[in-house]
Amino acid sequence: MNLGNLPNLHVLSLCTTINCNAPRNAPRPAVLHDINLVLGAIRGSNKVTNLLFDFTILGPRPLAGFFEQDWVGMFHEVIRIADEKPLELELQMVEAAGILEVGHLGTDKLFVHIMEKAAPLLDYPKICTHFCNPWDRRFGPFPRGQVRSRCMR
Repeated sequence: MNLGNLPNLHVLSLCTTINCNAPRNAPRPAVLHDINLVLGAIRGSNKVTNLLFDFTILGPRPLAGFFEQDWVGMFHEVIRIADEKPLELELQMVEAAGILEVGHLGTDKLFVHIMEKAAPLLDYPKICTHFCNPWDRRFGPFPRGQVRSRCMR
């Protein structure tokens, strides 16, 4: 997919599934690698103001396929796309069919791992980030199709 041919692109929403059902020795799809290729096609000079990444996790062992993904590469692409202009990033993870439960062993580690990989975003005050941790009882996932108002910072 070549997004370089869309100079007036303002909002990009990517919904994908990370399937962690594969046996431990089987190769796992590099979902974020593929997303990074798509993001890399966006021109450095662009009009993108909003990015939404919606990940559905399949399988009883989310850690088996999730930790190995290229989170750092994805966040570096977000920084490149922002190019010093205001950009709003929403990242949400949804469990498929209630396979994962709140308090499931390792889900907190998974969320902390992703937040650590997102640390470079802190150096860019014009990038406003919204992270949804579905395993925290205090916060529910963002409703699909909901449009948020611009960040106030």
